[in-house]
Amino acid sequence: MFFIGICDDELSTCSMLETEIASICCQFGNRVDIEVFYSGRDLIKYLQQGHLMDLLFLDIMLPDIDGVEIGSIIRMMKCRTLQIAYISSDVGRTMELFAVRPMRFLVKPLGRMELVSTICDSYNYYLEDRQCFPVRNREGSFNIRFGDIIYFESDRKIVKVYTVDKLIYRYYGRLEDSLVRLPGSFSHIHKSYIINREHIKFNRAGQVTMTNEITLPVSRSRRSAFKRQLMADELRSAGRLTTGLDEPGNTEILPSGREVR
Repeated sequence: MFFIGICDDELSTCSMLETEIASICCQFGNRVDIEVFYSGRDLIKYLQQGHLMDLLFLDIMLPDIDGVEIGSIIRMMKCRTLQIAYISSDVGRTMELFAVRPMRFLVKPLGRMELVSTICDSYNYYLEDRQCFPVRNREGSFNIRFGDIIYFESDRKIVKVYTVDKLIYRYYGRLEDSLVRLPGSFSHIHKSYIINREHIKFNRAGQVTMTNEITLPVSRSRRSAFKRQLMADELRSAGRLTTGLDEPGNTEILPSGREVR
């Protein structure tokens, strides 16, 4: 099940988005669930109750809680896999959004192609996050979701896999052999460590603190390559934020003949 949320205080915008998203998502084999919220407080309460969400279309200008503040609260709740797509008619606030790490900034009125692109990118992330890393040891065979892996540690001939559920999986092997089986979100920062950049909490000179509060060293010889990977991540994020700001067709009329405002 792919969960999508819409949070906007304008009933017409929510209704339009819900209709168009449902239409676009018909192409997915998985079932899609859409939840609509007309206030930021209702959204936060829903997430605090433990409900899942994969993609959130979030208006910046809400009457009760500012959309940027909501994004910060969501990140503090460690909803790591929740992708946020901000929607607004105010293009002057994009720089405020970087700390929240949104996947997109969409300018009203929204075009159908922007919605298609946003949903498809989020759905691809959803699928990749659920792909697995196989581990075999004396206890059996395990498939660990890439998104659940925080980092790998090499201890002589044993590789340890640290996960979000605080379990540690062990197997015999070489760290270098594990790297080739991992997606591009993983970095080999030290001869003994491979980390998932999605789980970096703090990045300081020569070390990173992960979401499980463990601080790991970055080898001097690997710092340049690691820095380039982080910069590429930031550029991709920045590119997503500017999507729709200067591309033609931003005011495309939806098939229903109406615009999302």
